[in-house]
Amino acid sequence: MLNDCAADYTPASRISDADAKKDVKSVRRAMDRPLRLMTKYKLGKDEFWDLPNSRHQEGESLRETAERAVMRNLGQHPEVTILGNAPWSFYRVKYPKHYQESAQREGAKIWVFKGILMNSYQDEAKIELNKNLLDYWWATRSELEENLDRRTYRAVDNMLHDED
Repeated sequence: MLNDCAADYTPASRISDADAKKDVKSVRRAMDRPLRLMTKYKLGKDEFWDLPNSRHQEGESLRETAERAVMRNLGQHPEVTILGNAPWSFYRVKYPKHYQESAQREGAKIWVFKGILMNSYQDEAKIELNKNLLDYWWATRSELEENLDRRTYRAVDNMLHDED
């Protein structure tokens, strides 16, 4: 009896309206692969894609910094849960010369946490970009590799599962 029902089953298409429209701001795209959030920043004269981030503040844990980075950069609407209290990866970055003077630092160590979007599939993740962010993109692994700085991508790649 069960086999008869399965024989009539036709799965839904993995190609969504967001795929057809090439809407990289939708989480309803590339449904056969996990998506990760990239944000576009402006640092001095430079524009670049990166992960949502924020500077660590005295007295807060690294996890609290990660939670604040999500809230500060993206607003309160995307429900994101940070996984664990310890970073999943890290990398070092050297600031451009013109930014080193204003930051009074040569660079920084960036701790990478993993977070999960908890919004319902029915609810599109609403991102409210703060004034320092120019854009965002729900990216596949290959899109991350193409757009992130190589050090950032290597740190992220170390913590991802194979998609094959």
